[in-house]
Amino acid sequence: MEKLLRWCKERHITAEILNKRGITVEKHQNKITGATERRIVIPYFKGEEAVAKKYLLSFRQFHFDSDNIPLYNSNAFNDDLNDVLYLTDNEFNAVFISDVCGIQNVVALPFGYDINKNSAYIEQIRDKISKLVLVVELSEEGLLFSDWCISLVGIGKCAYVHYGREAKDILSIAKSFGVEEARKILQTPRDYEVPNIITFDKKRDEILRYAKSGIARGYSTGFSNLDKYYTLQPGSLNMLIGIPSAGKSQFVDAIILNTIERYKWRWCYYSPENLPVEFHFQKLCEMYCGRPMFSSSLETVKLTELQIENAIKHLSEHLYIIVPHENSLDIDDVLLKIKVCKQRYDINGFVIDPYNELEHTRSSHLSETEYVSQFLSKVRNFTRVNNLLAFIVVHPTKLQKNESGPNAGEYPVPNPYDAAGSAHWRNKCDNCLAIWRSYNTNNSVVQVHVQKVRNKNIGKLGVCSFAWDSETGRYIEKE
Repeated sequence: MEKLLRWCKERHITAEILNKRGITVEKHQNKITGATERRIVIPYFKGEEAVAKKYLLSFRQFHFDSDNIPLYNSNAFNDDLNDVLYLTDNEFNAVFISDVCGIQNVVALPFGYDINKNSAYIEQIRDKISKLVLVVELSEEGLLFSDWCISLVGIGKCAYVHYGREAKDILSIAKSFGVEEARKILQTPRDYEVPNIITFDKKRDEILRYAKSGIARGYSTGFSNLDKYYTLQPGSLNMLIGIPSAGKSQFVDAIILNTIERYKWRWCYYSPENLPVEFHFQKLCEMYCGRPMFSSSLETVKLTELQIENAIKHLSEHLYIIVPHENSLDIDDVLLKIKVCKQRYDINGFVIDPYNELEHTRSSHLSETEYVSQFLSKVRNFTRVNNLLAFIVVHPTKLQKNESGPNAGEYPVPNPYDAAGSAHWRNKCDNCLAIWRSYNTNNSVVQVHVQKVRNKNIGKLGVCSFAWDSETGRYIEKE
């Protein structure tokens, strides 16, 4: 008994507390060896009645004298809803928390870290508590036990005691740093962190920087007339829609070349629309150099071999092309390759051109609208997690030409609702642009209609116009 008293005294559990709890030391005959052993005896109560006794040789070696075993300190737990309940793996922790620190709402599991034998007790309490605070030792066994409790109760209802010092359990804190320190630790449990759930205080520094820097405009597109309505925001999903030959792909290329020139950005392309690769290079090279690769008249000065060599070198430092093989790639294949480019080359954005050239494996139970919704959610989440700017070029479904008015005989300006999958393009894309040019006048004037801007700081709705140079592919701003 003296050894027990000394051990408890070091942890601020007095003889009076042990006496009140009925905890003592008795001689006990080992049924296997026949030897007489001293064992700690811990009564288990229901109300005022001791319904079972635990004979403890060590925290891992013990037995009970009854099959009717309640939670230890079960009087602290009732069958109605309990606000907060502290749960620990041994009786001395519970005694210290309750009788020394004054936190009455604590119980101990009878069978330590034995998951199978304790499961019924967790099931007994999990629906009758709003929060479960786990007080376990910092050991592999203790952490596995915590994980098990969380799996049964739910991480949203579980918290833990953070010792914060070189101590493995609450009694070690009491022994080394005193009761007040232990009480403070017990009274300030921490919720288990759940991935992807934060509060604003976790982003305090970013918010203050954002507030001090003023309105966070996006990066310039390289076109001052377009920048009035639309700027580039990393982590955003951007849709470009237009009828065939309106210049969707070419206009995206122009913006990308501008970001390379201004910001040294790097991009990844998945652009079956622009295959073969030589053709795509021709368009980019002509815009980059301001000369055609193949002259159409004696007056036109075409690209020199040196200019082409320089363009190959320069563009190869900023553009990475995903090339499909025999079969088209699906979105998971493409995003995996874009992720590699992000990790290896630190790209700033990517282009999928066009959407309908991806391999779309839609299961039979999904409608096209449901599939588009899932597709856009996946891409948008990918852009945000990786802080990438994404352009997706989309063809509209069949449009009817205007039958009357000043634009009779022309196709109308398409909008996101004209894309396959309908409203989800409008709802889930951060920004939506439409590219339009007249088929009737063939005057090379291209209109860019900014039809949606999610973040009001980077733009607003509006229209701007460009003159398109067919030989170089360059866009010249018009007032």
